[in-house]
Amino acid sequence: QGLNAQLYYRNKDPREYISLVPTSAHTGEGVADILMNLVGMTQKMFVDRIMWTPMVQCTVLEVKVIEGLGATADVILANGTLKRGDRIVMCGFGGPVVTRVRDLLTPRPLRELRIDGAAGIKICANHLENVVAGSACLVPFKDVPYDLEALKQDATGSSSFLSSSLNGGLGVYAMASTLGSLEARLGLRTAPPEYRTQCGFSPIPVSAVNIGPIHKKDVIKASIMHEFKPEYATILAFDVPLTKEGELQAKESQVKVFTAEIIYHLFDQFTKYMADVRLEQQAKAATTAVYPAICKVSSPDHVWCRGGGGDPILLGLAVQEGTLKKGTPLCAYLDIGRVVSMEPEKGKQVDVLKAGKSAAVKIDAVTSIQYGRQFDHTYPLYARVTRRSIDAIKELFKEGGRAGVNGVSSHSLL
Repeated sequence: QGLNAQLYYRNKDPREYISLVPTSAHTGEGVADILMNLVGMTQKMFVDRIMWTPMVQCTVLEVKVIEGLGATADVILANGTLKRGDRIVMCGFGGPVVTRVRDLLTPRPLRELRIDGAAGIKICANHLENVVAGSACLVPFKDVPYDLEALKQDATGSSSFLSSSLNGGLGVYAMASTLGSLEARLGLRTAPPEYRTQCGFSPIPVSAVNIGPIHKKDVIKASIMHEFKPEYATILAFDVPLTKEGELQAKESQVKVFTAEIIYHLFDQFTKYMADVRLEQQAKAATTAVYPAICKVSSPDHVWCRGGGGDPILLGLAVQEGTLKKGTPLCAYLDIGRVVSMEPEKGKQVDVLKAGKSAAVKIDAVTSIQYGRQFDHTYPLYARVTRRSIDAIKELFKEGGRAGVNGVSSHSLL
């Protein structure tokens, strides 16, 4: 495809010919010419788009509490005029925030004035505590009665998206530098399953969100999860810094803080953390999670120690159904003891014995239990499965639990 091009200082019609600007990556020569051309073309071709208009365009950068002023909002006024006493509408975490401007202050010095765009200012008003940083500050027209309700509907749209993306109280505390970044993070969480699979992203439950640096109050809110799910006492911070007071509070409250400038790096950090937590939980619940199994003494001749008086029981067992694991409590019509070790071959110990396999099994028997008195080779031995062990398998050993349960017939469990 041919393109009409000309050196910029010879180009008399930029609409017909593309301007070529020679530049050097080593010396930087030509960069000033590029900026000059961009500014010149913008002023000539986009004058209607860049001209000042009375329509207020204002964006909230940060919301913070200042002693003597209360809750304030730092904003960028890009267009229009904002005056003391104007009614404004902002997006809040609990819904739209409608208030009036009490004071307008410039950063240096802090003095009251009338502000025309574009400028950075501080707005002092009531009910700014829950305003979402990164959202728009809207000013309704005084002569249009329904404009206020329309702006409230616009602000409700953003706040309802944030509310619908939360997980009903259980989850991590998510933070981002802007509202757009936070919506992108929550949008990935609520994206269709096929899109999340394609991106290698699985949903992370979110209980609360905020925008801006991580302060002490954010860490305190995240620490509430210690009462419900300690692993969720975590802050996922995307492109925001951790303040000194927030760091001290995180150490005191034992809240994990993950920060990253790339959202997928943040996801990888949290995934690794949850995997480590799951391994730790599985190690603690190893004795509680009992897989169903049905065993039988392979032969009366394969009984080497009968137990009784505190001695262990050592015999040959054949697993008929399910999975027999080290630490599994066995019973017949009464408790017999817990499996200590299994040797399918001499000198070779295993932790798992599947259906159809046999091994010499050592059982730490109950003191009063003895082979030949309470039970013998005619009695099938069952893994003692309780409601607590079933719940532990469902929560922490889903894959292995499904395989273990499928290996036992329903009539055998009954």
